[in-house]
Amino acid sequence: DAASKRATPDSDVEWNSGCSVATSVAAGKWIVEMAIPMSAIGVTPAAGDVWTGNLGREKWTAPQEITCWSCTKGGFHNTHRFGQFIFK
Repeated sequence: DAASKRATPDSDVEWNSGCSVATSVAAGKWIVEMAIPMSAIGVTPAAGDVWTGNLGREKWTAPQEITCWSCTKGGFHNTHRFGQFIFK
């Protein structure tokens, strides 16, 4: 939908990672499983690598929801509040 394609001057709204996604809803929570091809990101982590990052979701249809994996308390771009992805 149009809300999910909000372009900025440096974004590529046509980019597609090729990830696989499964979702479900349970009492008081939603669950997402993602498999993102490392080739889509352009790097392959080694065992022991730690990446800082976050996963966010914006739902613009009623009821509106803005959620993220690591609570940033004030916006998705508060990088000092991001979580860690630890590769094994």
